[in-house]
Amino acid sequence: MIRSHASRVVASLWNVEEKATVELVADFLRRVEKEKKPYATALREAQLSLARDPRHRARYYWAGFVLQGDWR
Repeated sequence: MIRSHASRVVASLWNVEEKATVELVADFLRRVEKEKKPYATALREAQLSLARDPRHRARYYWAGFVLQGDWR
């Protein structure tokens, strides 16, 4: 059996709409992988970007995402 341990997890505190989640995660990963931003910064910037989108302005779409495990 292969075991792996995630050092970080992004999770939602509640059920969220799928399309908004796809946009948020894609933006988050782009910021981490291409822009080399720290995970916490990338998540916050992705959340703020989604919050500026008129379709997803409500906190329901973006505020429930949290980063666990990135202590640095």
